[in-house]
Amino acid sequence: MIRLLHYLFRSWLCLIPLVAGIASAPQGAEAVELPTPGVLVADHKIPTNLNFDDSNENLTPLSPKIINRIKLIKAGKKVVYGFAVSEPLFEAQAAINNGLLNSGLDLLDQADGEAKSPFELLYNDLYRIHALNLYGRMSEAELLLDDFSKQEIAFHESNVMAITLLADTQSRLGETTKAIRNYQTVIASLKGWRFPTSYSRPPSNIDELTWIAETRARATLGLALAYFFEGDYSTSKYWALQCANHTGDVMRVLAHMFYGRFLGRAHPDILLSHAVALTLLGAAQIHEGASRTSGNQSLDYARKAFDRIGFSHGEAHIAVMSAKALVDAGNHRDALLVANEALKLSRAAGLHDFIWRVEYLKGLALLSAGDKDSAEEAFRYAQIAVDEQTGLLGGDTEKRRFGIGKRDITYQLTRLTFDRQEAALLFTDLERGRARAFVDMLANVVEFGGTSSEAVKELRRLDLKSRQQFHVNQLRR
Repeated sequence: MIRLLHYLFRSWLCLIPLVAGIASAPQGAEAVELPTPGVLVADHKIPTNLNFDDSNENLTPLSPKIINRIKLIKAGKKVVYGFAVSEPLFEAQAAINNGLLNSGLDLLDQADGEAKSPFELLYNDLYRIHALNLYGRMSEAELLLDDFSKQEIAFHESNVMAITLLADTQSRLGETTKAIRNYQTVIASLKGWRFPTSYSRPPSNIDELTWIAETRARATLGLALAYFFEGDYSTSKYWALQCANHTGDVMRVLAHMFYGRFLGRAHPDILLSHAVALTLLGAAQIHEGASRTSGNQSLDYARKAFDRIGFSHGEAHIAVMSAKALVDAGNHRDALLVANEALKLSRAAGLHDFIWRVEYLKGLALLSAGDKDSAEEAFRYAQIAVDEQTGLLGGDTEKRRFGIGKRDITYQLTRLTFDRQEAALLFTDLERGRARAFVDMLANVVEFGGTSSEAVKELRRLDLKSRQQFHVNQLRR
């Protein structure tokens, strides 16, 4: 009882300046000071100074009470971006969180029809691009980026979110150097800005505040993922920590008994970013040998955040990243156990983009254990799975994630068949690799020639159509 009274007293003291400020303010609100990133240039040189606050070196975890206190979006209720969420938008996000991407995209189209402002349409496009990237459909996300950038500049006089989403796409396509460069450009443009955790009055520029806060979350998480893909666990851990603490600050404000009232309901993506950042922290700890997959505090916190938003394949993300960390650390015995679990979860969640990569990780673990036959079987399953997902422009360079690409699979298979002197099978594997090289050459010609010609546009339309047909076929199985 005494502790409860103490908490209430402290909360009341925190409210005094806010209430006093509102009472004395003519408008009852004031603008929060924000950075002005301006219009950024994509794929520019890496900034020499990120202007980043390095002081926050330890994780300040959110308690389950705070996570449970956060009010998530609900149809008809105001979200942190300042508009009321429509029924189709609410249902779209629930569908996407439960692995139903195509249903979610259809609902987003309906949400466009019910949008009451151009800003809602911009937000819907942000979520649409994010969802396509999340499910490995980067070529479709890429087609939306130019228009999104123009809309963002019209609203915010900056394309900072568009550059972040471009980097997300590049990272998933295996263009890690470009992705890191663009993420760092975004971070540098924010000039060391941190999300404010106390307010004397409600912010009058809440949509801009939320936009910049989400950009910072996506850019720091993007860097953590990019370095994770490259196997640089130390740098990945640093950026994951920055993302986890930033998103933690945002959620503490949203969960505050008074601040949360004027900021509105939380978007699930802020919790998703927090959960993935914690998963990367946990993977880094596993790689360091400081923790196992069980009893890892960062992963336990990640699960709570995934569960809070009903993200049905959170466990699959945890298992896949843990398996990679174990393989990279040379712990192939545990890696095999976790990879098998990751495969089961990925298949159940319909994460086709994960399956072939986990099969490859499983093959590496088996190869290290001396089981060449089982390793080859895993590599061939990976080859079949990745070929099912490949569109017309889906060459080897496009299909890299977690530091794994189709060339790696071809290399392992040709090495095994060469050792056994199986000429016919070796020829088949090499021919498949040569076909992929042609696809890569075509993709490079498209990139070199730009995207404005009718031929390029037609190729991209065919690519998109082939990918959509693949996903339709998956639904019919």
